[in-house]
Formats: sequence, C-alpha cells, structure tokens
Amino acid sequence: VSTQSTWGLFSRQEFMLLKYLCLPAGLITAAMWLSRIFLGIKLCTAICTGVGLLICYLLIMAFIVGIFTKCHAEEKERGPFTFFYREFQGQYHNTAMQFMSLLSYEQHTKLFQDKSVAYLGLYWDDPRCLENPNHCRAAIGYAVDKSKALPSSLELLDSIGYKTVDFPKWKGVESSMKVWIWITYAVAPMKLIPVVAKYVHDKYPNFNQGSDLEYPMYEYCDADQTSYGAVYSDEKDFFAKLVPFKKPARSSYGKEYEKNVAGQSKKDAQL
Repeated sequence: VSTQSTWGLFSRQEFMLLKYLCLPAGLITAAMWLSRIFLGIKLCTAICTGVGLLICYLLIMAFIVGIFTKCHAEEKERGPFTFFYREFQGQYHNTAMQFMSLLSYEQHTKLFQDKSVAYLGLYWDDPRCLENPNHCRAAIGYAVDKSKALPSSLELLDSIGYKTVDFPKWKGVESSMKVWIWITYAVAPMKLIPVVAKYVHDKYPNFNQGSDLEYPMYEYCDADQTSYGAVYSDEKDFFAKLVPFKKPARSSYGKEYEKNVAGQSKKDAQL
C-alpha cells in the first residue's frame, strides 16, 4: 500500500505534519492580517496577538503529543500471540515507514476480524555499536490472536512474504505513552527508551542490552498507546531463533563494549 498522499506531492507523514503544524500557523497569520485590514487593529497589536495565539497552539499541541508526559517503566508480561512479520535491515528511523505500511494495509484489506491487532517491532542492534548503521536488524509486523484472522488473510500474508511465529508469554521492562495523534509516535522513542534504559541499568546492571542483543528491544503499538521495552525473559532460545540476517560488523565502540561485557560476565562467574 502506497504511503503517498492523494495529491502525490507529499508522503503521508509530511502531509500530516503540514496539517497539524503549518496549516494552523498559516490560518493564525491570515487572521492577524485580516483583523488589521478590516478592524483597523494596529500592526504591533496584530503581530503580538498572532504570536500569542501561535505559542498557545504550540503548547497545546506539545501537551497532546506527549512532550510533557511523565513516563514510568514497569515490568510487564506480553503474549501469547501470533506474530506475522517481515525482516528489516537498515537505519531504525526508517521503520516508521514500515509501520505506516502495516497500518494502511490492515485498514484497506481488513485482515483481522476485530480491532485487537497490535503492531510489533523487534530490534536487535545498538546503532552505536555497528560499523554501518544501515545494517541494523529488526522484525516488524502484526501481533494478533491467530483465531481472529481469516484463513484468506493468512494465505495473503504468506503470499506477500510474511513469516509467522507463535510467541509464548514473555516479560519485558516497558514504558508507554497514550497516543492522541500520530506525531506521538515520533516523540515516543525519545521519551520512553531512556526511561527503560535507566530502569534496566539500575535494577539489572549485568543485563546485556547493547551491542549484540541476546534479547531484543521492542516497540508495541495498539489502538490507543505506544510502548517501548527491553525483553527480559527466560525465553532466550526462542528469541535467538528470530534474529534476522548475519551479525553485522562492529564499530570500535561496539568492540570495546563487547569486551567490557565479557569481562564483567567473567567476574560475575568467578563470584
């Protein structure tokens, strides 16, 4: 499903950005000048009023988007569910297009019988630890109760290259945000990942969540919220089987990180 707008000039994300940010700013500017022309308001008064309205609008939007939301991490169980996914390799910010395609495709084809479908991304690499960030590995797709999918939908997903795996129940350290508008998805990683990382670092200091992840980081989006988390579970063998592509070359930072992790693991074993 194309992510282009009906005008064909902008991607859907760019069009929505214009809608929520640029269009209101334009309307406020137009109102400012019309009030000056028809009501005779002084220029400085009109400018101050327009700037004030724009600031108020931006503050309201920041609140709705979640910039001022206080986020907390918690240990949470996910699953069981069936994961219909495609493997991805590239810079992680490009996965936004993959999620948009998943959403559009599900809305157009009605793959599942109800709205219980969620969208899941699994991320195995820390970009800082790779020689080339374009080699970051991920798996992205639908997390759903298999019984809610029509047989024809399962055949369709298989025919266009989706893989299928049944997830067991697993644990994760997770932080979530309410989603009111799509821009929240862009803000969420900056808000939630540091919260999860701090919780994991403080409570599980020997947890290897860095260069070549034994367990992946994950992004879980359902009807009204988005979550980021670090898998922390006894299902190590299960997640090891899902790792797509071969191990990417390490940067000097990644090699040093792995050396430090190995040294710490050795000390822990001796203790």
